[in-house]
Amino acid sequence: MTAPLVGRVAGRFPPHRLPVIGGLVLAAGLGLLMAYFTGGAAPVVLFAALVVSGFGNGLFHTAELTVIMSGIPSNRFGVAGGIRSVLFNSSQSIGTAVVLLVLGAWFDAAGGDGLSRRIGDPAAVEPGFVVVCVLMIVCALGCAAMSARAGRFTAVIPTPVHDVPDVVDTDPHITKR
Repeated sequence: MTAPLVGRVAGRFPPHRLPVIGGLVLAAGLGLLMAYFTGGAAPVVLFAALVVSGFGNGLFHTAELTVIMSGIPSNRFGVAGGIRSVLFNSSQSIGTAVVLLVLGAWFDAAGGDGLSRRIGDPAAVEPGFVVVCVLMIVCALGCAAMSARAGRFTAVIPTPVHDVPDVVDTDPHITKR
């Protein structure tokens, strides 16, 4: 839902500015989520936290993909997209595992009876989710900082040399048509 908006706004800002803004909006949404868990706020705060976090996430990832692909020659789009997809999916898998490890360790330390018995107890869940929210806020701010820093550098992409013969040209057994 954020991608069409990012497409319209992208021409008005430097390319590395939108991922920074997206990371900051994501951190703000995660801060709202943490406030919901610690303050006993109304469910509307949870809804707002999820909307703001989703908007920041979409803003960051859409703009980040645009920045990555704009610095790559068109004949390398498939490779770059594949590498980015592998990294994105790997980070989601590792992130899920880290969150479950943190929550599981928190529940075991809090009561010793494990995750399955404590998951329905809001008092036991809150501190673990606050720790996870803090970790995610740090990650979101780190992504924003890296995007801001990356804006100062330009990628040096080697241009293909057209004078180098293809493999087909160097094989004496293959004739050209």
